[in-house]
Amino acid sequence: MPKAPKQKVSKKVVHPNSRKASQISRHEAHRDRVQKNKSKAAKGMQQLRTVLEWFHERCTAESYSQDDVCDLIEEYISRFDDELEEIRLASTLKGRQVRPHASREDALRMVREKELALLTTGGFDAPDLTDAKNLALFRAWDQKVDHIPTFKMRKFRRTQAPEPE
Repeated sequence: MPKAPKQKVSKKVVHPNSRKASQISRHEAHRDRVQKNKSKAAKGMQQLRTVLEWFHERCTAESYSQDDVCDLIEEYISRFDDELEEIRLASTLKGRQVRPHASREDALRMVREKELALLTTGGFDAPDLTDAKNLALFRAWDQKVDHIPTFKMRKFRRTQAPEPE
């Protein structure tokens, strides 16, 4: 029966002001920084995945023009309108001055305003459905996060978007 490999266990105590101590602390800080960046990137990919899943469900046409994609983006931006309307109705029925779902309503309204501002000024990042190859690739997507970088993304801008409510 083969022997188990011996593990190195340092029994020496490292002086806090030594070069070895600073090397160990740099190594730990580097490992923490890399782990933090990995988790941040994974979170961003998951958020992008939810956006792409929404577009994937509604991608039915054979080809899209820039205006068609902008219309699709506006539909994406208005995805919370029904919930906002329900919250408004619930707050008017109670007859009280206190809004029962104020934080949720404010969060949804802020998301809508931010996305609408992106569409009108800076550009809303969406899959480039105007390109035929990218559209075919996007339709064949199996909704795995690993395949997201293969899509060509593009910033779409609408000069005249609907006014926020």
